[in-house]
Amino acid sequence: MRSGRHARQPASTLITEASSGVDWSTVDRYGLVHLAEHAVCCGPEVADKAIELACGGLRRAVRASLGSDRHFLRLLDVLSERVINQYPLDTGLPAVLYLGVVRRQLQRGLRSLAPAVFGLLARLGRTEEALEHLAALPPSLHQFEAAMEIVSHHQPHGAELLELTVEAALSVPAGEIQRVGQGKHPLKRAAIHGDRAGAYLDLAARADAAEVPDLLRLAEESLPDASLADRLCDRARLVVAWAPIDPGAARRNLAASRAPRSRSPRQPAPASPSPQPHGMPRNRRSERRGLSGRPPNWPGPTP
Repeated sequence: MRSGRHARQPASTLITEASSGVDWSTVDRYGLVHLAEHAVCCGPEVADKAIELACGGLRRAVRASLGSDRHFLRLLDVLSERVINQYPLDTGLPAVLYLGVVRRQLQRGLRSLAPAVFGLLARLGRTEEALEHLAALPPSLHQFEAAMEIVSHHQPHGAELLELTVEAALSVPAGEIQRVGQGKHPLKRAAIHGDRAGAYLDLAARADAAEVPDLLRLAEESLPDASLADRLCDRARLVVAWAPIDPGAARRNLAASRAPRSRSPRQPAPASPSPQPHGMPRNRRSERRGLSGRPPNWPGPTP
């Protein structure tokens, strides 16, 4: 097994060689992921040169070893933070512009992948690779469409994938939603598989306080589509989640949970049987009549 080059050579050596053509294929996965963090934690002489890690050779090595550009984009974030906080204006501005151009080129390449490609990867059993590419996409309708394709073609539809789709829908920028219209809001299409209400509740459990009420209301609106078991569990979770925010909503859900029904609330109730004459139950009248529907002693031939 090859020990990582990051263990044999310090970050300063790799940075020095970056501009002269280091063989990045000799760096192991840990080094590819965390090299920038180690570099910016070094002294100023090394940390100020860390921007040289934003090179084509390292990007190709990260993509070949880890499957996507997600970790290289994270490297750009680390370098950008260092430049913004430590560089003087005369050298910091060109450096930020350079890192911005590199990021834009990467994201433009990612957007060229149609959502159907993500679904194809999932269908071929390469879901982890599809998720790597998905994580590298910025919040957008494109990212949401790609997440929907992964969920649609991955069997079975796991709770994590379902939650991922809802989260992608919630992160779509408002400007893109305005262009498509509220009637086509991604949330109306997200989580069409499995326990949608449960997915909203999972998101509410870790969302900011300002976002929780809307997520809880979406969970309530999704209850009619849930199975009886999911509906009972989700209703109980709603009681607990609403209690510190809106006691009235908590009491409403508690009352609903005490009267469960075996059918979905949207399913119409079965028609009531027509009343029997003289108040006699149907089963007793059937006992008094034969299979022909006539009393046993009825005169005349039995048909």
